[in-house]
Amino acid sequence: MEPFKSANQVAGSDQNIESAPTSERAIGGLSVEELRAELLQQRQMLKKIHAQRDDAVSMLNAEKEAHLETASKLKNERKGGGGSTALFASAEPLNKDDPEVTKKGNSDIFRKNMVTNNCSFSAVIHETPHIFLEALLGDQTNPSNKNLYQEIITEKSNDDIITYWGFMLNQVTACSMVLHMVKSQTTIRESRVNSSEIRIDVSSVDVDEELPDTTLPSPHPTATKSFRLHLKQGLIILRPLPLGQTSFSFTAQASIDPSNENSRQKSSVKPVKEIISNAFSGMNSAMTDVRSSTTSNSSSFVSRSKSKFERKSFALGSSSLGSSRLAKIGFGVNKAVELFNRIAFLIYDRFKQEAVIDLRVKEDFIKNIPNAPRLTEAERMVIMETMNLVSDMSVHAKRISGTANDSVEKFIYRQTTENGKDGIGWGISVAKIDVAATTLFTEIWLIDTYEARAIKKDARICEVWSNLDGTRGLQYAVSVRLPSGFMDRLFESWITWERRVDEEGLETFIVAIIPLEEYSGTKHPVFGAENMKEATSKGVHIIRELTKNTCEWTRAQQADLNIIGMPSSFADFLAKQQLAWANEEQEKFRRSGRDIDRERRYALADVMRGAIGETLMGDQLPVYRRCEELLGDGGEEGWKALESPCPDVQMKIRYLKPNKEERSIATGMGIGVVDCSAEEMAAWMMDYCSNERMRISKEEGNPARLELRNKARLNEATFASVKKMPIFLNNRELVYRMIWKSEEGKVLVAIESVDDDVDYGTTLRKVRGLTRCLCQIENLPDIYEVKQCRVTLVQQVDAGRSIPAWVVAKKVPVALKSVQWAIDEFRQDEKVDAAKLKERATSIREEMRDAVYSEEEEAMLRRVSGKYEGKRGGVRFSRKSTFIQNLFRNPLDKAKRPKNLDWKQLKSPDVFVKIEFILNETGKNLKTREGVCRATTVIDSSIEGIMALELAKLTRKRRKERVEFGRLECNVVKLNNHSELYRIVLDMSVPGLAPREFLTKVVWKKMDENNIILVYEDAKDDSFPIGNKYVRASATSFWKFEKLPDIEGIPQTSVTYYQQVDLKGFIPHFVMKGKIVETMSYLSEIRQKFDKSMEIDECKRSVFAKEIKNLEISSSALCKSALEQFEALFEDRVGSERPSKMFGLADSMVLASITGGKVWSRTSLVVRAMLEDIAAFFWDFGSRANMEISGDVERSFEDMEEGGDFKKFVSRRYRLKSKYGTHHRDRSFSSEMSITRTDSDTIIFNYTPIKQCESRDKRRSTVNFRGSAVRINFPVVNGEQSVGIRLTRMVGGRTSLDYACDLEVGSNVSRRASRAFAEQLLGEIADISVYFQRLVPLREYKKEDGKALGSDLLWGVELSSRKRVARLMKAFEKSRALRELKLEYPFIQAMMIPAVRGNLNINKVIGTKLECISEAEAIQIGKNFIPSLKSKKVIGAGVDVWRLQNSAVKELMVRHEWFKPMSVVLGKGIVKAAAWGLMWRVCLGAVLSLSDLITDILVLKQYWEGGEKTRVFRNLTLLSLCTSIMLQLGLVLFQNRKKQLPRVAKEIGIVLIGMKSPWDAYRVASGLEHENDTEFDPLLEMTISKCIEIFAESIPAVMIQFGSILQSLGAGDDISYVALVSVVLSTFTTGFVSATISYDFDTDPSHRAEKPDFYGYVPESASRRALLFFTMTNLSAVQALIKSLLVVTLGIVNPMYSWLYLLADMTLYLGYKALRKDLHYWIPIYGIFGLILSISCRAIIKLVVDFTTTIQFRHPYDLGGLYFTINFFTPLLGLILVLVFTDERGIFDETTHGLLGNVTIVLGGLLLVLACLFMFLVDENYRGTFFSMETSEEMVQTLFLVGEDSEKQQVMSVNKYWRESIDDKVEAWVKSGWRRWQMEKPEWFTDRWKKLVPEHMIPKPQKGWGGAKELIGVGGGGGAGEVGGVEGGEGGREGRKGTVRRRSILDIRLLRSNLGGASKKSKLNKISPALPGGGGRERPKMDVEELQREMRVMMKSGSMFK
Repeated sequence: MEPFKSANQVAGSDQNIESAPTSERAIGGLSVEELRAELLQQRQMLKKIHAQRDDAVSMLNAEKEAHLETASKLKNERKGGGGSTALFASAEPLNKDDPEVTKKGNSDIFRKNMVTNNCSFSAVIHETPHIFLEALLGDQTNPSNKNLYQEIITEKSNDDIITYWGFMLNQVTACSMVLHMVKSQTTIRESRVNSSEIRIDVSSVDVDEELPDTTLPSPHPTATKSFRLHLKQGLIILRPLPLGQTSFSFTAQASIDPSNENSRQKSSVKPVKEIISNAFSGMNSAMTDVRSSTTSNSSSFVSRSKSKFERKSFALGSSSLGSSRLAKIGFGVNKAVELFNRIAFLIYDRFKQEAVIDLRVKEDFIKNIPNAPRLTEAERMVIMETMNLVSDMSVHAKRISGTANDSVEKFIYRQTTENGKDGIGWGISVAKIDVAATTLFTEIWLIDTYEARAIKKDARICEVWSNLDGTRGLQYAVSVRLPSGFMDRLFESWITWERRVDEEGLETFIVAIIPLEEYSGTKHPVFGAENMKEATSKGVHIIRELTKNTCEWTRAQQADLNIIGMPSSFADFLAKQQLAWANEEQEKFRRSGRDIDRERRYALADVMRGAIGETLMGDQLPVYRRCEELLGDGGEEGWKALESPCPDVQMKIRYLKPNKEERSIATGMGIGVVDCSAEEMAAWMMDYCSNERMRISKEEGNPARLELRNKARLNEATFASVKKMPIFLNNRELVYRMIWKSEEGKVLVAIESVDDDVDYGTTLRKVRGLTRCLCQIENLPDIYEVKQCRVTLVQQVDAGRSIPAWVVAKKVPVALKSVQWAIDEFRQDEKVDAAKLKERATSIREEMRDAVYSEEEEAMLRRVSGKYEGKRGGVRFSRKSTFIQNLFRNPLDKAKRPKNLDWKQLKSPDVFVKIEFILNETGKNLKTREGVCRATTVIDSSIEGIMALELAKLTRKRRKERVEFGRLECNVVKLNNHSELYRIVLDMSVPGLAPREFLTKVVWKKMDENNIILVYEDAKDDSFPIGNKYVRASATSFWKFEKLPDIEGIPQTSVTYYQQVDLKGFIPHFVMKGKIVETMSYLSEIRQKFDKSMEIDECKRSVFAKEIKNLEISSSALCKSALEQFEALFEDRVGSERPSKMFGLADSMVLASITGGKVWSRTSLVVRAMLEDIAAFFWDFGSRANMEISGDVERSFEDMEEGGDFKKFVSRRYRLKSKYGTHHRDRSFSSEMSITRTDSDTIIFNYTPIKQCESRDKRRSTVNFRGSAVRINFPVVNGEQSVGIRLTRMVGGRTSLDYACDLEVGSNVSRRASRAFAEQLLGEIADISVYFQRLVPLREYKKEDGKALGSDLLWGVELSSRKRVARLMKAFEKSRALRELKLEYPFIQAMMIPAVRGNLNINKVIGTKLECISEAEAIQIGKNFIPSLKSKKVIGAGVDVWRLQNSAVKELMVRHEWFKPMSVVLGKGIVKAAAWGLMWRVCLGAVLSLSDLITDILVLKQYWEGGEKTRVFRNLTLLSLCTSIMLQLGLVLFQNRKKQLPRVAKEIGIVLIGMKSPWDAYRVASGLEHENDTEFDPLLEMTISKCIEIFAESIPAVMIQFGSILQSLGAGDDISYVALVSVVLSTFTTGFVSATISYDFDTDPSHRAEKPDFYGYVPESASRRALLFFTMTNLSAVQALIKSLLVVTLGIVNPMYSWLYLLADMTLYLGYKALRKDLHYWIPIYGIFGLILSISCRAIIKLVVDFTTTIQFRHPYDLGGLYFTINFFTPLLGLILVLVFTDERGIFDETTHGLLGNVTIVLGGLLLVLACLFMFLVDENYRGTFFSMETSEEMVQTLFLVGEDSEKQQVMSVNKYWRESIDDKVEAWVKSGWRRWQMEKPEWFTDRWKKLVPEHMIPKPQKGWGGAKELIGVGGGGGAGEVGGVEGGEGGREGRKGTVRRRSILDIRLLRSNLGGASKKSKLNKISPALPGGGGRERPKMDVEELQREMRVMMKSGSMFK
């Protein structure tokens, strides 16, 4: 509260003004007499005001002085005295002189005289005095506010300095001070604190006199105006406060001195007013910026100062002084004071840490709770009364509807008054809070913290007085604002509390609230209370401790607003509103539900352990005995086995056959083993309303689930639940008691239904169910330090009536599923399996040392190992296995091996596992099929570890996967320490094939120190007889484990795995191959489990990185050579273009020769790794990462003996694939790799090709093969590869990578295959960037890493949602950051999967905190991603919507700054590829089109059968179908005119069979992009095709059917239902197609980006979008009916009328377009043909719009907005006029005319309603486009003149007549930007666009020969016959025949110059023809025979591309 000025202060102010100099008094332009009269007039009024304030201040000071004495006495009386007593006292003042400064700093003081320059202020700084003093006197710039600057000018000593202060008032105005500060320190003793008071004398320095030679700094570089603030007699006092705070007081005299900081000269008086006026014109905005920077829970310091500042800045000059002229005088003086107040704001804001102070206050309070004053008798009575009231509430309170299934239970209680009427209602809430009881109590009790005051910041009064009369109670006054017409209410309450501790040591806090009037002690007056009406409040808070970190909070509150006649319903409403606080506090402290449940279980389990042997209560024992009877033997029936749907639960049933009309009752038993103790399991059962179960209940839609608090027994709980049932069935209610009993070694839980009535807050349709259950839980011995218990659950199932036993048997397993839920809850499979495998590996190592093998086992080992390994001299084989004998008799003698017995390679799922097989087919009818498989790999583990994993057949993970992988049964019988019997039954997963059973014996033996073998062979055992259920198959397996040298301390084992399988019977070949890969991929699973590739590669790479780091800079000559070689490769080639698939962060180009076999590519990107690490990665050519990333099937490298340490020969073998999926021969590339360091931050790799035939005697260091990829004895083609890589160091641990490659892959390779190979290599470079990005830990992730991660998730999978999900799963597996993020938030992967899938879903807001998110909520958050993106036009805005709607996403983005950039990149990629409903629209449109075609054919058949009567309709229908087909054929030929004949024939065939619509729908829905050799993209092609279909098929069909129907009506014939169906279907098809065209064009992101002023009328809301599409469909259908009916009606009157109407309408439209010079259409075809095409297109579109009202065609390119709107209503008006005309002429009979009239009224009314609804639904910003007069030319020119380059480029894709008036500007734009576009390669700068640019606009090449087309590098193509380039060769072949010879020679010339470099003395120069644009130089004619000879010689010698 601002202190009041005394009357003498005001008088002193007047005296000062009266004695002011004349010059100062004349500033405002007033005379001295006028000023004095103005001041004296206000003096009396000011004295009265301040006298009243002084009286109030005196009274408050007196009360506080008395309170100080009381607090001092209380302190002396306390025992211990060591704790902080400030927490139980009111906010004490620092001293009597500063009564408003409190310990918490939530008071501030600004005192000043109104006209003089005296001022003082005080504040509390949230730092210690010494830290604050260092900042006050030191050099520093405020890091949080750059507007404040300090610098020491002169430092005489540590305590005597001259400092400069400068700060900005706004962007251009600055203020400065030069202060002399002298520090002194004195020790004082206050009533509570022994502290040191620091005093600082402050005064301004006369710069001209004292610092004449000093240059002062500038307060800010942007300051253009400045002035100086002068201080006199200043004094700063610093005192320490509790909790690390400082009291800061200042007094001084302030004045303003305008000055020029640069000239150091003072100005005259007149500029003072101007400068100050200008300076403070932006003062309010500057202060607003400062205040807005504070947080929402700002202190009252800031909030109060804000109001005071505004009052001083504006109100003081006018209101307080009452005169505008006086305000002008005091302006400079008052603002001088405000300047220093501004400094106070900056100082406070600098050290503000309100949350920290609040935390310190709360911690101090908790520590001193035991030191609280003892309760007085009055406090005890109040608490006792409130507790009695709570007891009454628990019985009579009524539950509020909707809270039975909520986490906070809410009730309403109405206390009866003395006269028997209902009193004011109480609101009651019961909530479990995830925080300690002490913490919650502190949060509720401390209502004077910064946070609490911020919540009450809107209250006019909010005051707290603590320690009333030395007690623990407090007085609390708060005001509440009511609506207009009511006075504000003031609540004054007395609050006290009590702490209780029960027998278990659990705390309970009780807070009682009563009106202050009931308190008999001291009551502090509240200033401002007289302006409010008194209101009262009563309440109680009961905080009961549940566990150490959880509590239950019960709150009851009553509020009486003192409103006479207030309805009780309104009072109940107010009471309910107060209960929201419980939800807020619960959400504030919410933690993970699973963690909370675990804490509660552990707490209850501890109680159970301490209650062993305790007896049950009297009424509990009968319940327990009745439940115990369920465990009886069952009499005659007994227990029978029951098929269990749960894999870990054994189930039994006992069914009692009912007598007639008796109930069917069955008892089920479920037995399972749980990984926990018996007490924990019992606690889990008792926690029926746990967080996790409540969440599941809500997701299932159950109406209620709650715990009843009717009995306060520790071992008992009562629960009620209402289960949701299917439709037509009532919900089922269960109310039951749960009683637990703890015995030695076990716990029993009895459950039985009760008849208690339950208040659910509403009426539910339910049926009460009955249950009785006993759960016996016994402790078992621990398994690998994991506790175990056996759960036996016996539950009685009452079916309610007599029903068959098999029906009851199906319901019993459902009731016993809770055992499986408990097993899943406590499952610790990984821990148990890991311990078991470790123990098994140890036992294998120890048992094999002294193992003794029997003769049978030795024979088995020799037999199997000899079969698969073989020996020198032959081996013994079984006679039956002649197939194996022929194979292995001499493995090296391939000539003697049968041809059908060669190893065949299979595609392995793992690049490091090689899989082969041989399939033997015997018998003429192929009755027997047997095969041998072989797999080899190297595993990063010891032999014992691998064997332990292989032999662990019954691990928990294996049992869980048994069903997933088709393993029906599995049994293992241990024979001895080195052998087992193994049985498995496999499902063949092929319909008709019975499951196969395998019974084998397993034996393993250690051959030597480095080799162990393991064999499987068929066995026979009586325990597993052969049955009829399965087919007994045969299998023999052989494992060989060989120890290899360790790599970087990681053990290595070579594993060879053979398996021979005979499945017994004829098995198809594809089944055998599939089973082989599935079986042998098991070895890949083992390898991946032990995979340490990342660690091995990192170790190797670190060694190489150190060597490269020490690499010296190469010589200048070597650097120059390496750099030139790289730049020659990296320089862009003419004709290069973007790859079809490019990494999001890469800049890539590729160029392939037109003849194939030679290709160039380059890319640039930034890699998240250090320079040396990336260099080491490339140098480690044979690393696992290199092998996995590359597409090589073989890699090898050899060290060089000469040439230095950093040179080596490298070789790679690559499988070349064609564009169509076929395979070429493998390509081999050998190169010499060298490293050159050009400077400390740049390294260049150069790969120089070498010939394969060169002989080298160097030793090959390593050879790596890709698993199952190398084809034995398959020819290899040698190619040449020149590669350059430049690595440049960047800041932030990043490296720029530039890569270029020039490849020659050999002959007979198509251009597409060559290009695909180059793009594959570019993809490998991108994968390297992804590899290093995935190595970055989570703590180092920045915003750039988020973008890289988003690009990683989209790389290569943008168009496929399934592939995006698969790549996300792989990223979570490989990325270190994502793995760490998943450990922190386990739900993150589940959240990201639906987000990257990109499907449309319903948006549901999820407000759960990040730590508390469940998996289901995480999935919903992921589903919200796409609707959020769809709701906004900008991806970033859509991500913000996603963030704001989901609290977890918001927290995630705050904690991890990279998550939002990742989401934006991900959203862009998904939006680019997402159809967003396009799939179903185009597919439904295709179905409708086919249906329409079929109905047309059926109608044609009827017309054909009708004879002459229907001949006209038959011919017209046939004509329309033929016209549609012919136009579709024309479209196909024009679209594919540049394609080869097979493709054109395919498209023609699709049209002829009527499948054009489905084919177009498939291509659009698949996301196919625009191909270079087609004219239109798939969407535009489909649109044109649909327009043709509407124009030539649907519209004529409707008119023909209408004519037929009207003819039938006139003749009295029956109407054909086929015709009616055809009309409806054609109409709906027309409407749907029309709506689809408009909708897809408007919602397309590229269209909205290019033309945002036209596209975007479809609203963002999903529901409005759907309604708009429905409206558009029906609008078009109705318009089609009206227009068709109009034309048909005119035709019936007179056929000539129809033609005249259509002709007149079309003539009017074309004339309108001609008059506006808008007749030419946008298609860039010119001449007479172009004019005819334009008229035809406009006519077709006009007819389509007439019959469909396609909204898209309001575009200025088509009809235009205004003409479109007028044209919309003309058919309806025409139909009305025609009906009037026919009525007057009597053309139709009365029935027909009446029918037509009714139809017209219905259709017209429906049309108008739909039109109004459409205009209401569209975005209001686009309604003007329906009335626009803009022409095509105007739109194009406007877009060019005001748009960016990406918008201007559209001027080339439209008709050139539209840009004639701006052609010079277009040419200037093209010439100025052409070379820049060639370097930057924007997306629109494609070869297609280059062909559209006129040649005269392209800048001439700087050197060389040829025209401008050489500069653009594209073919001339088309009718122009221009010369083709490298990429335009195919297009050039479509030109005139006369250009063939010129095109050929130019192709060769460009190939030589761009791909290999042409010789300066080329023989081709002498035969080069004259070329267009070649500078006018004539060349001799070309000799064709000479050209052919030259080409043959060059191709034969291979010099064409050299």
